Amino acid sequence: MKRIFLPVAFLLAVACQDEPTKKESTTKPDSAVVTTPAPAAAKPDVAEPVISERIDGPANIRAAANGKTIYSLDHNIPVTAREPEKGWMEIGVWVDLDNPDQKMIKKDAVLKRDGKPIGKALEDIHLYETITVNEKKRGVINGFTAVNNIQAGTILENAFAEYLADKSTVKLDEIKPLLDTYRFEDFNGLEKGNTGFVFYESNVLDPTAQPRFWPVFNNNKELVLIFHGRKMEVPGASTEAFEGGYVTVFSKDVEKVKKLKQKFKIFMQSAG
Repeated sequence: MKRIFLPVAFLLAVACQDEPTKKESTTKPDSAVVTTPAPAAAKPDVAEPVISERIDGPANIRAAANGKTIYSLDHNIPVTAREPEKGWMEIGVWVDLDNPDQKMIKKDAVLKRDGKPIGKALEDIHLYETITVNEKKRGVINGFTAVNNIQAGTILENAFAEYLADKSTVKLDEIKPLLDTYRFEDFNGLEKGNTGFVFYESNVLDPTAQPRFWPVFNNNKELVLIFHGRKMEVPGASTEAFEGGYVTVFSKDVEKVKKLKQKFKIFMQSAG
């Protein structure tokens, strides 16, 4: 998919809901045995909207896959996570800075977000970038963690694959609570009478974000297809590579699916 520039609105939403859940403080041993998250996802350990991936921890964050541990994050902290690769995920998280000109977080410093502790620096950490959140300059730090250090139920593709498995018809009113849990936005339905929603990739690790998950419903409010940027397999549905991402089809209306694919190409070309 071509990339679309977005403001930091999504990041601001994440900032509003990062109170960690209490959990045993021993840091989990991380392992890259699992190569991709399991579709059957455990329920996320959060009471509020999910919005982004969350730490199942405390968890070590490393400089590279299986590399040196550079900081730790507490349980339930929201992060931005890229697609898993060989059992590891690159993550990004924004933190408070001591001063606007700060370029590094010193070893043993407590990592804070809006004044609340979220982890600890285990080595000196160079900032990935700086951003402005709530009119204050913040630092973004990145790193790598094992897939099992991310709550599987907070990975959007897992949640939807589990919910949609082997359903012959999916009505909007049935799936709307799940869309609301991840705070999907109203979006282009690509044809008159259709309804679309979108969940964007975060711009914490990339200033140019793109639609990560884009379901389209017909005029009967039935799910026709989902355009998605990350791998997802839904039992009973057909998934294929499409325009740099993927499309999963639920409708048997071949002509409508064909038209939506064409309109998707046109939309992305004009947006890019």
